[in-house]
Amino acid sequence: MVNMIYKYLHLANYKDIPNWSVQYADEEDLGFTRKYPMARIGSFLTRRKEAIVIQDGIIYKRVTVSTKGGNITIRDEKDGKLIGTKKQFVIHEGQFLLSKIDARNGAYGVVPAIAEGAIITGNFWTYDVDYKRINPQFLTLVTKTQQFLDFAEKSSNGTTNRHYLQEDAFLNQQIPLPSLEEQEIILKDYYTNYDAFRKSQIEINKTKSIVERYVFSALSIPQKESENKNDGFIKFQHFSRLLSWSVNSSYKKGILYSTMYENKLLGEIVAINPQTSFRHLKNEEMISFIPMQSISDEFACWMGNDQCSVYNSKGYTKFKDGDLLWAKITPCMQNGKSAIVQNLTNGLGCGSTEFYVIRNLTIKIDLRYIHCLLRLETLLNDATKHFTGSAGQQRVPLSYLKNLLVPVPPIDIQKEIANHVQKIYDDAEKVKMKGLKSKNEAEHKFEQLIFG
Repeated sequence: MVNMIYKYLHLANYKDIPNWSVQYADEEDLGFTRKYPMARIGSFLTRRKEAIVIQDGIIYKRVTVSTKGGNITIRDEKDGKLIGTKKQFVIHEGQFLLSKIDARNGAYGVVPAIAEGAIITGNFWTYDVDYKRINPQFLTLVTKTQQFLDFAEKSSNGTTNRHYLQEDAFLNQQIPLPSLEEQEIILKDYYTNYDAFRKSQIEINKTKSIVERYVFSALSIPQKESENKNDGFIKFQHFSRLLSWSVNSSYKKGILYSTMYENKLLGEIVAINPQTSFRHLKNEEMISFIPMQSISDEFACWMGNDQCSVYNSKGYTKFKDGDLLWAKITPCMQNGKSAIVQNLTNGLGCGSTEFYVIRNLTIKIDLRYIHCLLRLETLLNDATKHFTGSAGQQRVPLSYLKNLLVPVPPIDIQKEIANHVQKIYDDAEKVKMKGLKSKNEAEHKFEQLIFG
């Protein structure tokens, strides 16, 4: 009988309860190893509130803390007159900073030199660190573990999307605390492996610019700097770039204008939003279903094998094998969500209404080549200038794609460009996978050390 009672009871030491809340009294063991001594976070962090009143005419640096990354970067620099919240706080290099809203998502980090003297609102907390006991980078790694994120989630209260970390719970949480010498060894080993991931990210970030330089060169598309220039009230424009004798006829419609090949409107060489019929299928037969999240924005491919019946396809965008899906809504469009879909169930599919469907009509066009053009950063940036709709629901109008002037080289040149661009992206994906392997190894090794 006694065992049955205690099965549903949890006993907590009075001294370990930071406030009168069941969630703190029932604080679970995070599973840390007992190889190292345990220490309360509050024993080596001291809250620092250096208040400041924002003044007009002074430029202030504001920071952001990335979630699950621990990177603190400068968000912007603004004149005080443009900053609404006048009471803020100053932070200094080497302090430990967290976002009380996004702590459950891993928004912890060490203030870098570049952020010295930056300001934060009350939604951030900054702490002085006892460097004789802990390297704050070690604490950052601990806070990135899933076990700690689960603890932070449990220790955050508030309304939806406004869950605030309870500071008492954070400061009273215990973590393993090796000696400073051991911490340095652990950090050196971690960053040796993690550095390979960091370098892979740098290489991947170069991919889009590498692709763009290649495509612009292969098609003899003038670079932006030479397209036009403004001099006071006079605007200069290349005669060869004019689409019509009009003030509004500028490179905006000819951002991909080639000086080597014939240029045509996209709507003249491919079908945009063509009709797709499912009439030959029965209502209960299955087709592929592709929501927006199933399209990779990084490598522009379809990921998934979801299906739905013909009957349930009503109201969705319809397409077939070989079609190109191109996201028209923000931010999916800017992120480059697009893919040529193949091997659809019964050769047909349906999906998000926020896709434009582009279909090839002739053997003189390689749709992969068109896809290359529609992924270019120059085009995606230009498309944002033509958005219609309200904030948060802005879309690229159909007229933008139909009237987009694109180079149309011979089919063999199109294939050559498409193949070369695909190789660039394939190589980038290999670099990414290798980098992720190094990252996972670094994290796994660290977790083994502190969780045992």
